[in-house]
Amino acid sequence: MGPGSHWDTMDDHFADHNWRKLITLVQFLSSRAEDVLKKHPAAVVAFLSLSSGLDPTTVRGWEDTVKAWESDSMKPNPFVATVRSLSYRKVGRQLAQKDEIHAREAPTIIDSEISASQLIVQGLELEELQRRFEYDLKELGKHATDLQKVKLKEHAVTLHR
Repeated sequence: MGPGSHWDTMDDHFADHNWRKLITLVQFLSSRAEDVLKKHPAAVVAFLSLSSGLDPTTVRGWEDTVKAWESDSMKPNPFVATVRSLSYRKVGRQLAQKDEIHAREAPTIIDSEISASQLIVQGLELEELQRRFEYDLKELGKHATDLQKVKLKEHAVTLHR
């Protein structure tokens, strides 16, 4: 064996690996293309069904905006959200303000110790805890430590209360 045979062998292995990767990529993309062709008619029907339920002037305006952006990318991107989403705290603040207004108008709450907005906020908190618990449960591996298992059990008990 010559001085470069080790490098030649490595080069052959990597070239073979890259070739196999390229071949499987072609197979993968062709199977995806077949799936898309099968699902295309259903997607068109769903799109037309959705579009028929919208105001025609709104749809035309949207299509014009998209076509304008596709022809000149310097125009505003219609796919970027321009509406700011509400955060958990903003929703809580708005509900608290509504409670304050309601408390001024009707000073007593009949048969209840909790206002409607407090109940909604607690429901949102409960949903967040449930999502965190599901995520933690999925992330718990085969070889989890006892501490991780105990914390998960405590989390489950807290949710059941």
